[in-house]
Amino acid sequence: MKKNLARKVYLKKRRSLAKEQFNKLENEIIFNCIQFIKDLNPKVVHCYLPINNKHEINTELIFEYCWTNEIKTVVPISNFKRNTMISASYTKQTKLLKNKYGIPEPLNPIIYINEDIELVITPLVAFDKLGHRVGFGKGFYDRFFSICNPKIKKVGISLFEPINKIEDTNELDISLNHVITPRKIFNF
Repeated sequence: MKKNLARKVYLKKRRSLAKEQFNKLENEIIFNCIQFIKDLNPKVVHCYLPINNKHEINTELIFEYCWTNEIKTVVPISNFKRNTMISASYTKQTKLLKNKYGIPEPLNPIIYINEDIELVITPLVAFDKLGHRVGFGKGFYDRFFSICNPKIKKVGISLFEPINKIEDTNELDISLNHVITPRKIFNF
């Protein structure tokens, strides 16, 4: 399946889930993700803040777990002119403002050095059995991963199981190390 078709099919699947079903799957993913973080025990976690109108998985409990366990958290700040991201510190006290695309970002960001980040939790629309992800098509996370420490754990979270293969990947696409779903954690 090509990226554009996967994006279209899986966004439709996501939107068509009943609220109760979405919440159940979301809770299972969050439970699995927190267990993954607990086992890995990183010092710094980079995690996205969800875009509500895109039906993304709510990461609030992931942040709460990290803060309770003294794990530093950072969030992405997007530059839409260059399709790049940087990291900013995120705490309970951080005030957020939605940018023009509906993405929550720190109001007064404190930029964080990427080399200290050990784990990145990324949203995705679909993924394949080789760890390739399909996002919204701008390449933000691929560019971000390319400037991070090569040892960083790249983890996607997905409501659905993998497709067999994303046919139109290229040399700029960076595979994930893991994808956490409601039923299991895929390792690549």
